[in-house]
Amino acid sequence: MNRLLKSLEVGIGSFCLFAMFALLCLNIIMRYAFNAAIPWAEEVSNYLFVWAGFLSCAYLLGEEQHLRVDFGVKWLPLKAQLGVKLFNDMVLLVFFVSMVIPSIRLLGKLRTTPSLRMPEAIPYSILPITMVICLVHLISLIRRHYTAFRETSA
Repeated sequence: MNRLLKSLEVGIGSFCLFAMFALLCLNIIMRYAFNAAIPWAEEVSNYLFVWAGFLSCAYLLGEEQHLRVDFGVKWLPLKAQLGVKLFNDMVLLVFFVSMVIPSIRLLGKLRTTPSLRMPEAIPYSILPITMVICLVHLISLIRRHYTAFRETSA
């Protein structure tokens, strides 16, 4: 499950970055070579960038490469380090769980996008999607950290 999820994150995130790059290059060529810019290119590029960014955050959480404050933790005994990791995991768990419902509610309150005239809920749907993906990764991390904590002697 985790491997499939990570493959999807990397695949969709990479596609978003490539499509954003191609769209911006095309828009630059159209603007300067033909004096006719693509009106929706910037808007789509912004949404693709946000999707790639959120998916990257979820992927990095699954790889334990996410941002966290660990100053001084490496000097603690191993059992204490694992305890701090578990505490950090629990704080993240509370955050992601508390963000799922508000991010879903947000989708119902949005209007349409300026250039494309599509519902803003489509690009903003990355919020609840990412929260759920992060929860899946986090549950896996908690299991791994808890098992290591139990197996480590004081």
